[in-house]
Amino acid sequence: MVRYQNIRRIFGANVKGIRVRTHASQDELADRCGIYRTYLSRIENGTANPSLLVIAALAESLNVDICDLVKSS
Repeated sequence: MVRYQNIRRIFGANVKGIRVRTHASQDELADRCGIYRTYLSRIENGTANPSLLVIAALAESLNVDICDLVKSS
C-alpha cells in the first residue's frame, strides 16, 4: 500500500499538465467532465480521490488514455 501513497499527486499533476498543454482552463475541463471546478482543483492538487467514472471522464475530455494519467515521470 505504501507504493501508492503518491498516486493522487501523480494523477493530479498529470491532469494539470495535460490540461495546461491543451490550453484548457479548469472551468472548461470541469464543465466537459460534469464536475465542479473546485473539485477539479482538488484533484489537480492531489487532495481528492476521484471515482473511476470521473477518471474516465477526465481521460476522455483530455483525449488521452487513462494510463497516461497515472504514469509517473
